[in-house]
Amino acid sequence: MTAKANKMGRLNYKLEYDFKTTNLTVSIMQAADLVAMDSGGTSDPYNPTFNETFVFKNIPFGDMMAKTLMIQCFDFDRFGKHDQIGEIRLPMCQIDLAACWEGWKDLDPPDDTEESPGDVCFSLRYVPTSGKFTGKAARACLFALAHSGLFMISCFVSNALLSDLISFTRRFTFELKPEQLPNAHLILTCLDYDRIGTCDPIGKVAVGPKQEGKGLQHWMDMVNTPRRPIVQWHTLIDPDEFLKASKVS
Repeated sequence: MTAKANKMGRLNYKLEYDFKTTNLTVSIMQAADLVAMDSGGTSDPYNPTFNETFVFKNIPFGDMMAKTLMIQCFDFDRFGKHDQIGEIRLPMCQIDLAACWEGWKDLDPPDDTEESPGDVCFSLRYVPTSGKFTGKAARACLFALAHSGLFMISCFVSNALLSDLISFTRRFTFELKPEQLPNAHLILTCLDYDRIGTCDPIGKVAVGPKQEGKGLQHWMDMVNTPRRPIVQWHTLIDPDEFLKASKVS
């Protein structure tokens, strides 16, 4: 592929779909001719090599055709905001998944349209006899619209690459008497960890008897099935919209 008059740069990637396992494998190899984003006039490195592979598991071919793969490229800034250089959106219905595909594609200018902060998966467990309320956060799909047919991979120009799926384990336990259940609620906040500065909130989720939708259902499932951990995914709410959307006083 010859260089085009695209000032954002180019990305080299590979797609492979396994019809037996229904897994989509996305490999990000390298980028070239990236536009300068910082005051010094360069993105460091300017032609980075990633050689990273990501697997989106258990997606039937019929469902795959309704999805879009988005790959974003950022200029990593250890002490400030990461500037987005560009992005690629690939409707899967336009790709021949019968064969492995590899090539270069120009980055498009960033889409400034706001999107959901992402989704978080956690479990809740309540033991009435001991009054123990336990939660465990396990995984998060941050900055990805997991339920709207959009896959997202974000690559940072610092020889590091961040997938949309982040795995972690955070367990928390509270003392909660049975008579307190009708007035209790749980607020879970996902933070963008910053070793140097402040940890900015990415999004929040509220679960409790006064919530609606999944927030209420998850709580009621926990109460109605004591001693069993109840696992569910929740869509994060933008911190600025959280008080309006949740039933938390």
